[in-house]
Amino acid sequence: MAANAPSRSLRRFLIRFLFLFFILPQLSAGLVLPGGFSDGGHRYVCRRNFFSLCSSAVGAISLVATSPVQAEGVSSDTTIPTASNIDYRAVASDIEDLIARVPYRGPPLVRLAWHSSGTYDRVTETGGSGGGTIRFQEELAHKENVGLAQPIKWLERIKVKYGDALSYADLYTMAGGGFDSWKQEMVNFRFVLVLIAICHLYAAWFKILCIHNDPWPNFVMRCAKVVAIKVMGGPPIPWGYGRTDAPDSSAVTPDGRLPGADSGKPGYDESDSAHLRATFNQMGFDDGDIVALSGAHALGRCNKWASGYDGTWTTDPVAFDNSYFVLLESLRWRRREWDGPFQYEARAVGGKALMMLPTDLALLRDPSFRKYVRLYAKDRSRFERDFSAAFQKLEELGTKGLIPVQLWT
Repeated sequence: MAANAPSRSLRRFLIRFLFLFFILPQLSAGLVLPGGFSDGGHRYVCRRNFFSLCSSAVGAISLVATSPVQAEGVSSDTTIPTASNIDYRAVASDIEDLIARVPYRGPPLVRLAWHSSGTYDRVTETGGSGGGTIRFQEELAHKENVGLAQPIKWLERIKVKYGDALSYADLYTMAGGGFDSWKQEMVNFRFVLVLIAICHLYAAWFKILCIHNDPWPNFVMRCAKVVAIKVMGGPPIPWGYGRTDAPDSSAVTPDGRLPGADSGKPGYDESDSAHLRATFNQMGFDDGDIVALSGAHALGRCNKWASGYDGTWTTDPVAFDNSYFVLLESLRWRRREWDGPFQYEARAVGGKALMMLPTDLALLRDPSFRKYVRLYAKDRSRFERDFSAAFQKLEELGTKGLIPVQLWT
């Protein structure tokens, strides 16, 4: 990946955007002469707007059609690499393109990496990411793995592309390791510009209909400006390859090694703190690691059809930051009255309903956990640094001799 690739791609994209949505509409509208129309040039204005709309529509189609993001997320190069020359940067790029088309694929892939690694037991030295065993139905059937068949399916085309040279175990852990920062910002920036272009089409359409002083186009443009401040992306996670896939499901560990949402009686009590420590201590993590890794709840949501629980932890479930801790500490959490399992709810600024699980509340109620919650709520940089170290450790549990790869320049 060339160092100046981001600037070239961004420059080309901006030039194309400016021409399609500002210069071309003005040129096309200028082709219409005002002569022959009625009072005040009213029909002339509508005709100009019609040409502006047509050229903007062409621009929107062209902008999306020529986007460097591939249609279904894998690169067009079909060369099958061998074990000696596999390009892991290319694999990472294919995973990024897979997510770029549908950003909500990101959180399930992080969960896949987490759950494929979090079965390690340091006493028996079994489990962990080394065998890629989560691909087997026996492990997918575990209680905490409901819904993970879908991200495994997303990654299958990438696995087929690279063949046996790329292990499932390496693929699953790489998929959860994060994004190339400049590329993800480009994806978000492109999305914002396309959204602005769509807003431009709406505004032009209202002008064609000669609807004056209509608040809708202004409202849409205000929304577009809000989207522009959102930038998704977490800290870089060091990663290495060399995991070997287990040949069959005999290596699948017993159910119950992953952390659950509730322990003991419904709602938070001391058994939830004990459950978290028992689960994470068997992998070699301490209280600080437990809280740092729990920060991944900034991403994704619970689905009633999968776990029985429902809702998001944060207001933006595709943005990795320390908002999980900020919201956990600052909001007033109460039991949700509904027909599902015991969970907590609160409303963020703006009225959005959020949820927490009983084991989330354990981080706030347990004094040893709580000091880390407060630390990470105040210091995002410290959280991202600690999370990166803990997540790397998680993905390397039970592995030996991994070869580090610099995935991003």
